[in-house]
Amino acid sequence: MEILERITGNFATFSKGRKKIAQFILDHKDEVPFLSAAEIAEKSGTSESAVVRFAMHIGLDGYKSLQSALKDVLRERVGVAARFKHSMEAIEKRESKYLQAYRQDLENIHETFHLIREEMFDQAVDMILNARRIGLAGIRGAAGSMTIFKVLLNQFFGNAVSLTPGILDAYDTIKNWDEQDLVIASSFFLDRSYTDSIMEYAKTRGCRTIVFTDSLASSLARHGDLVFELRAEGVFISFTAEIVVINTIITLLANCTKDSQRGNIMETEKILNDILTLRMKGSQ
Repeated sequence: MEILERITGNFATFSKGRKKIAQFILDHKDEVPFLSAAEIAEKSGTSESAVVRFAMHIGLDGYKSLQSALKDVLRERVGVAARFKHSMEAIEKRESKYLQAYRQDLENIHETFHLIREEMFDQAVDMILNARRIGLAGIRGAAGSMTIFKVLLNQFFGNAVSLTPGILDAYDTIKNWDEQDLVIASSFFLDRSYTDSIMEYAKTRGCRTIVFTDSLASSLARHGDLVFELRAEGVFISFTAEIVVINTIITLLANCTKDSQRGNIMETEKILNDILTLRMKGSQ
């Protein structure tokens, strides 16, 4: 937090132009680490050179150093270690410790649905219904929620695939995709990751994109045609709110396709029953 203290501590001594830049940085701490000097200049009503000089005025080598310092601040606030420390402190303060995760997930769900406009669900459903093929990307914990989403989508359409990291096979999968195809990704990392890379590639192919993330300032959010901002507070990262959002989308899809897709679901159920019957016979 030292860089923010340096800015606030010297704010009164800044010129009019530097105060504009400083105020913009303080008001948009989560966004600035991912903006260029030119973008900050445009948004703060100053010039790119003024932004660079501001960084040097507060003792940094230039704008890149300022950007790096602000990323460290953001990482400190929302990183895994910070989440763990914050959650453990909260648990220690509560009398009913075993209810902490339950209460936190309820709060995550409540806040998430306040952030999401109703028309965003309609837009997501429309994008899925009109997609020729659907790819789902996520790593670590997010791979689980994206796998669940893929399985549920295939109950209806059978056109969803996992874009998991491997020997560049995910890139091969979508190299011939275009605007008729949809890529859905989930990530709770601020910095670039595999998920960010595959989404960036999908955009070069012209694919439509849906993003699930816990910050609109994340690198991944920039690649989304539709971005769902989710609350994921927990000892590490909680995916409960994301699963509830996915379930909401699936429920809406079911209402839209209950007649045309009933055959697919019944066929899947028949296959599962046949497999179960064969296993039971084999065990006798």
